Amino acid sequence: MQNNKSILFVAIGVSSYILTKENNDYMALITGSRQNLQGGYQHTARYFLADLNVSAGHEHKTVKQTRIRIEPCLQISLKGICVGALLIFSAGFLSVFRCRFTDH
Repeated sequence: MQNNKSILFVAIGVSSYILTKENNDYMALITGSRQNLQGGYQHTARYFLADLNVSAGHEHKTVKQTRIRIEPCLQISLKGICVGALLIFSAGFLSVFRCRFTDH
């Protein structure tokens, strides 16, 4: 939806990952005692189509060739990644200042 100065939009996409190295810090309960552990993994792992990205936002034209965009977004795991097959959920807020330098 749009008018002369602003537009509303929805975006959907996916993310893939290629990891070449992984370092993790763990907190574990071992025989009733809490311990901090570390693990490093030197393997390459590929996770294609691992996350679904969803956002919606508003873009407003401020002056000629300049726009401001605000966009809340979600990233939802479609499958586990890394050692332990972690499912990750994240939410954020993207703010963009866009300026075009040409009329094309």
